[in-house]
Amino acid sequence: MRFLTDAGQRAIEDAVEAIEAVSSAEIVIAIRPRARHSLIQHAVVGLVTAIAMLAFTLYSPIEFSVWHILVLPILAGILGAALVEAIPPLYRFVEPPWLRYEHVREAAYAAFVERGVHATRDRTGVLVYVAVRERMVEIVGDLAVTKALGIEGLAAMSGTLEAFVGKGSAAFGKALADQAAEFAKALPRRPDDIDELSNSVYVFGAPPRQRKVAS
Repeated sequence: MRFLTDAGQRAIEDAVEAIEAVSSAEIVIAIRPRARHSLIQHAVVGLVTAIAMLAFTLYSPIEFSVWHILVLPILAGILGAALVEAIPPLYRFVEPPWLRYEHVREAAYAAFVERGVHATRDRTGVLVYVAVRERMVEIVGDLAVTKALGIEGLAAMSGTLEAFVGKGSAAFGKALADQAAEFAKALPRRPDDIDELSNSVYVFGAPPRQRKVAS
């Protein structure tokens, strides 16, 4: 399912404006198709399917030639690895949740710096990082935000939003807008508050598989 639609993007940007209208928080939205390229899941499923096919060719009542015994497990392994890439729920099932979380968390903190969310006047920047394939959300707050809401509060908010990633960007935007009261309570808007960061949704490309080396 394609996560970000035109209507969903508008809903998310409207949510950012709604939060910033009642609080001093500066919200930045970053969406990435996946937090990290990982072949662990592909290798695990490919190996299991290859072993299963090898066992079938060796112990099945059907008599297979040596050629079949050599080739079929390889083809099964390739098919298993391809299925992991094609079926996101299988990808998430194979990778342990704690490992997915670590990948998303590391990517979110890197994006926080890359997008300059730390550069606001009152240190009220908030990055809402969405990893679509992992269906995880990580909210990273600057110093004033973590002081006001606490790490636990931001984690709870991340969990609330996470439940809506699978429902699409429009539902996610509505859920984000519902957090406006929480931000307003923790970070009241100042009379001289200005909009310092872009409200547009930033969509990262997939992380590069290999960095080019300068010649």
